[in-house]
Amino acid sequence: IEIGRLRWSSEHRDLTTESLSDLIKDYSTRENPERTLLRLQLSGVVEPRRYARLDELKQIVLNRYHAGSSLNADSVLIEPNIEQLSEVVGEGVLKRVLDRLKEDSRSSDASGKRVSDHALKLLYRIAWEEQPK
Repeated sequence: IEIGRLRWSSEHRDLTTESLSDLIKDYSTRENPERTLLRLQLSGVVEPRRYARLDELKQIVLNRYHAGSSLNADSVLIEPNIEQLSEVVGEGVLKRVLDRLKEDSRSSDASGKRVSDHALKLLYRIAWEEQPK
């Protein structure tokens, strides 16, 4: 929506089907970003290396677009392999949760498997975000 000199834009992008590199290029090369108030909502499933690049996109949205622009990536899940998951979770309570979810993900019940696979992605994201940077 264009109002006067400002353009208000609310966009949703799915990182499962779109390249994060292409999104970074798209949002960094748009014309007159300083006159666009952007609300960008991301969803999907990405690999851990790609998830780390979300900060780059967030900086573009926050620094190049009009004040008040935002990027929401709360719906983005990380899909690690088992080694990455075990490394990030470490020992303790999260390790026990991981073991239980891995056991549940091998279940023959399709709906239980989907829930445990989703929970594994959430567990990785939580553990990964809590690591010291």
